[in-house]
Amino acid sequence: MMNERTRREKQKRSYFALHSMLPHGTKNDKNSIVQTATKRVREQEWLKKDLERRNRELQENLGENCREENKIRVKIENPMSGIDSMLEALKCLKALDSKPRMIQSNFSNQQFLAVMAFETQVCPLLAPT
Repeated sequence: MMNERTRREKQKRSYFALHSMLPHGTKNDKNSIVQTATKRVREQEWLKKDLERRNRELQENLGENCREENKIRVKIENPMSGIDSMLEALKCLKALDSKPRMIQSNFSNQQFLAVMAFETQVCPLLAPT
């Protein structure tokens, strides 16, 4: 009897934890939580596949045209948002009045990494990768 009570309490805490990760307005019943979480996971899987496809296309277009001496690497640990991180990198490039040939980025919860290739050296103060 105590084991069952412990199991139910653990399950309840798990549902509450999952509910806290879902959009505001999600109903607090188990069925709504599971349905909304399932929908969000499917959306994220679709987004991941789309980004992987776009990344492959960019890599194919890049080909062998990159020269190592004309690259800048931007690395941000524990970024809040991949989009915000990329926007900041692009603002920096605009301030330098540079025109990149290629921008390749990778985003995870732990790190944002962008590699940008240029036709000419961007700035003598920036060390190439």
